[in-house]
Amino acid sequence: MKAAILTIGSELLTGRIVDTNAKFLAFELARRGIRVVIHLSVDDRPDEISDALAVARSRADLILITGGLGPTVDDITSCVVAKLLGRRLVEDPGAAAAIREWYLRRGMEPHAGAMRQAMVPEGARAIANPVGIAPGFMIKEGRWTMAAFPGVPAEMRAMAEMSVLPGLESEGTPTASRVLRFAGISESAVDLGIKEVWESLRADESFALQAAPAEVRLRIAVSGDDPAGVRLRLGELEDEVRSRLAAHLFGCDEDELETVVIGLLRSHGSSLAAAESITGGLVAQRLTRVPGASRVFHGSVVAYMEKAKREWLGVPAELLAEKGAVSRETAAAMAENVRKRAATDIGLSTTGFAGPGGGAADDPVGTVYIGIADAQGVHVERGVFGGDRDAVRSRASSHALYLVWRLLVARSPK
Repeated sequence: MKAAILTIGSELLTGRIVDTNAKFLAFELARRGIRVVIHLSVDDRPDEISDALAVARSRADLILITGGLGPTVDDITSCVVAKLLGRRLVEDPGAAAAIREWYLRRGMEPHAGAMRQAMVPEGARAIANPVGIAPGFMIKEGRWTMAAFPGVPAEMRAMAEMSVLPGLESEGTPTASRVLRFAGISESAVDLGIKEVWESLRADESFALQAAPAEVRLRIAVSGDDPAGVRLRLGELEDEVRSRLAAHLFGCDEDELETVVIGLLRSHGSSLAAAESITGGLVAQRLTRVPGASRVFHGSVVAYMEKAKREWLGVPAELLAEKGAVSRETAAAMAENVRKRAATDIGLSTTGFAGPGGGAADDPVGTVYIGIADAQGVHVERGVFGGDRDAVRSRASSHALYLVWRLLVARSPK
C-alpha cells in the first residue's frame, strides 16, 4: 500500500507553525510498513485542495487529510472532497448528536457553523472526536481510501489512533527499522564509513541519513514477507554499521545523548560537574532533563566573565592574561578546578567564541575548547563549529557530552 498525506491550512505555508501532523502520520504509517510516497501542504482554497487531492489519488491508495473540518467559512475540506467524488454532503446523525450534546453539556445552543461540521460526503463514515468537537470522516472510492481529520494535533492523533491506524496493521508489508544515532562525527564521515554496506543493500532494504543539530542519525529499514527474516536481516545490517562506527554510535531509536551519559555515570558509580562559559548552562540543562540526574550530576558553574573564572573556578589571572579566556590552557584549568571543588570523578569545561563578534586569526568565531578532567589527568579538544550563535552553542554542548560518553565507554568492561 502507498500513502499520501495532505495537510491543509494557510498557517502551514507561512512558517508560523511546524507541521507536526504530517510527522506523526508519516511515522505511524512507516511503522506499519506503509510507504508514504507524497506529502503536500496547501492553502485553505478549494482549487488548491482539489488539485492536491488529484495528485494524491494519482500516486497513492491511502490518502490522509488534516485540517479544514472546523466551524468557520474557510473549513471546506468536506465540501471539496464531496465535489471531487461527485457526491452530496449529508448530515451524519451520530456526529450531529455528539455536537449537540457537547454544547448542551455547557449550557449552550449549537450555532449553524458548529452543526455544519456534521456534514460529510455521502457514503462516508464519520470518525468520532474524543477530545474535541469536529468529527472526521473516512470514505472509500474504488481502490482509494480517504480519511480526514481536524488539524488540531491532539484531536487528530486521538482520532487516528482510535479509528484509523488500527485498521491498517495488516495493510503494509512487514517492516522493521532502527535509527542509529552518532555524535562527534559528520554526516559525510558516516556516509563514507558505511559506503560498502550501503552499496550491498537489496531492493527491500534502505539507509536514510539525517543530520540533526550536533548529531547524525541513520535509519535502517528492511521489508519482506517473513517478519522473522526481516528482524534477523535488520540485526545483521545494524551489526555491520556498528562494527565500522562504534566509536561514535551512542544509542538508537529514542536514545538521547544526555540520557545515555547519565546512564553510564550511574552504572560506573561516577559523578560529574561542569564549568560552562560558551554553553551558558546548556550542558546542565540537558543533563538535568534526565530523571535521576541528581544522583550523578553535581551541577554546573556558568563562569562567563574572566572575573568569574578567576574567583569561582580559581583560574589563575596570569594564565588568563597570557593565554586568554578562550584557550586550551583555560579549558584545562576550568575542568580540573571544577572537578576538585565539586569533589567529582569527572570535570567538564567549555569555552569559546559563539559569535557573531569576537574570534581571532588562529581561533575564529565558532572555535570551542572543551576540557575533560579525571583522576588520570586533563584532556582538551578544540573544535570549530559552524552556524549562528545558537548553533555553535548547541553543537558545543553536544560535543562536550560526547566526550564524557567516550570517556565512560573507554572505562567500560570489554
